[in-house]
Amino acid sequence: MAAAKTPRFPYDQKPYNYDGDALHKAWDRLHAGDCEPFPDAAMVRRTCKAKAEAAALAPQLQQAWRAYHRGDFNDAIWLGSKLGPLGATIANKAAAVAATYLEEDDR
Repeated sequence: MAAAKTPRFPYDQKPYNYDGDALHKAWDRLHAGDCEPFPDAAMVRRTCKAKAEAAALAPQLQQAWRAYHRGDFNDAIWLGSKLGPLGATIANKAAAVAATYLEEDDR
């Protein structure tokens, strides 16, 4: 089954790029409302069974969040989905935001 395409984010993405440590520095402000924990290796170890792979999974999860915050909702959904239950929050959040705020067709 082909992945659904979300509408394109209509704004300049440059102000929403959080490369490198910028994501961690802005995290508390970005997630003040949902209190989502920063997706570092410690969080991955606490929340999933793949404790030995936490150091490798955390950067992938951070990339999904970076895509979300810059409005690349297709990428956020795809990257989050690849991570299974660990990426479910980001994949679901990206799909919900795109459907609620960008999609014009109610079907």
